[in-house]
Amino acid sequence: MRLRNLVFSVAVVVALVMAVPAFAQQANLGGVSGEVTASPNVRAAEPAPDPMLNSTDQWGTSNWETYEATAFDAALRAGAWGDHNGSYIQSLTTANVSVGWPVHLPSGAVVEYVRLFYNEPSASYAIGAGFYRFSDYGTNGLIQACSPTAAITSDTWIDFGPFSEVVDNSPNFGYTYNILAIWGGDTKIYKWTIWYLRQVAPAPATATFSDVPTSYWAFRYIEALNASGITGGCGSGNYCPENYVKRSEIAVFLSKALGLYFPY
Repeated sequence: MRLRNLVFSVAVVVALVMAVPAFAQQANLGGVSGEVTASPNVRAAEPAPDPMLNSTDQWGTSNWETYEATAFDAALRAGAWGDHNGSYIQSLTTANVSVGWPVHLPSGAVVEYVRLFYNEPSASYAIGAGFYRFSDYGTNGLIQACSPTAAITSDTWIDFGPFSEVVDNSPNFGYTYNILAIWGGDTKIYKWTIWYLRQVAPAPATATFSDVPTSYWAFRYIEALNASGITGGCGSGNYCPENYVKRSEIAVFLSKALGLYFPY
């Protein structure tokens, strides 16, 4: 009986894995699926986070961060605004308001898309927004404009991208990131979602271990483990890349890589 259930479970998993690519081909950030309104990449209902289906590095390396409209930075605000039960923000008059949301992403992540959830009944009060980077000395650079161009009379969302911005949070000469927006009238902003991929650091120019030259097929990944403090090799300046790994060594690798900390 257990063997029959195991066979059935394996068959279900195989069927699901085979179905994912076909489903992923139907998901398109340009707006092929879903109800299209005034713009080809605007849809009328909130879907599942479909960028995950389109990502080539989706298993364990892709993620999205959501920033609710009401969780903005007060230091980046100007104008009279209204917080409607924590669900959206809106100008209290026809005059514009400007709002900013600090973005916190892991260093080295590649940002690809920004998604805006909003309601813009009139083009006269259109949203002007962008995803920005700021240097240590306040110099800003627009990474991606995030401004809907058409009036939408219902709650909807729109994607901006793809683009490629590698996050640099280094303490010396790194950047901070913000979404900045200005709008007025009866236009509403609900939230923002930022889609990004984690990546392995580029390979260094020289080798750390004498038995892992720059030409070795796993050179980049071994160097990344060493640089991040997950492993220091097997001793005497070697990594022993062809040796078997013990369960005790795997425990060290995983605990360091995942930052496992629990009170005992």
